[in-house]
Amino acid sequence: MMAMISKIESLQQESASDLVVTRRGGKVSTIQEYVLPGEGMSGDTCGLKTGGIWFCKGCGYVIEKRRECGSAECPSCRRLWLTKQTNIVKEKMEWATDYLGNPRHFSINPSDDWWEMPEREMRAKVFRQVGSRKGGPRWLGGEYDGQWIGLKGGFATFHPFRWYRLDNGERVRWRWNAENPDAKFNLMKDRAEYLENMSSWPIWREIPPVEAIPTVRYYSPHYHVVAWGAMPKVTLLMEHKGIGYVNHDGTDSRGRGEIGGTVWYALSHCGIEPSDDIEEVVYTDARTGLERLGRRRSRKQAYWWFGIMGNACVSVEKYRMKEVKLCPECGGEMEYQTIDPFYEGDGVHIMVTKRHYKFKPNALATLEDWMI
Repeated sequence: MMAMISKIESLQQESASDLVVTRRGGKVSTIQEYVLPGEGMSGDTCGLKTGGIWFCKGCGYVIEKRRECGSAECPSCRRLWLTKQTNIVKEKMEWATDYLGNPRHFSINPSDDWWEMPEREMRAKVFRQVGSRKGGPRWLGGEYDGQWIGLKGGFATFHPFRWYRLDNGERVRWRWNAENPDAKFNLMKDRAEYLENMSSWPIWREIPPVEAIPTVRYYSPHYHVVAWGAMPKVTLLMEHKGIGYVNHDGTDSRGRGEIGGTVWYALSHCGIEPSDDIEEVVYTDARTGLERLGRRRSRKQAYWWFGIMGNACVSVEKYRMKEVKLCPECGGEMEYQTIDPFYEGDGVHIMVTKRHYKFKPNALATLEDWMI
């Protein structure tokens, strides 16, 4: 146990060193610049009440309208960003299940020799080795001749950190981690399930703790992937390329109802490069005609699509439409009430973005080959 703690402390010291790497666009930054969603800078007015509420005419449920920037690193807008991006990813993946079947959830660990690389370079090396091809790479030695092996495509996100317990040095899952803003809610749910099924609780299943677990983070880069395909044997990947992975589904797969929860989990503690290049801009308020001072920040990529699900293979058409806002509690219609004299809505509808996906011709040919 002490040897394991010593190893983890060593990794943590290395992650806190003055290691400098070059990012895209020639920007120079350090590895520890990565933050988790909600750990960055908040917008000037984020979280402030606007004086408006959504009121359910059926059950009386109330949603207070607050100002928001929608940024991943904003503490006030973290949950909004998570909800929005999870729904976008879920919608696209559920569409693809009609063609590809159900995906699987993998976590992929790059070789230790690649840890000091810029993330983009490390990503390219990892996904070049685990991408789908007939027969697989030559270093597999012909074990998969005539078969498609590797990941065909899907959703992926970068995770720069892992956590260990302060008391015994064991690794801690994110769900019960004290750094997780949702840990308290998760524990209430998990403890209730445990107490209800205590007599039949499986011996292999971990018992939820009473409180969130205090932890320390250390740099340990890995990727969470929800994708289609079959990975080669992990022993072969480790032997030839130093890449390890965990198939979280075994011989099963993620059903349509499980995709949303998996994506939320992956995004909730993914690595975000902070938007440090923020500039102050003067803009004209479209409603009042008055000039205001605002702050504009760059957006960093928190996740990406690859393979058959990438932009080269899938096209998307977006359109805006009105929808009635429904109550999350009872499903009834909600009504907007506000003291804002410049509000121009009808008090019932909200504008939503709809997306229509389709495979491009080059992807359809690849799909037919895969299905053979």
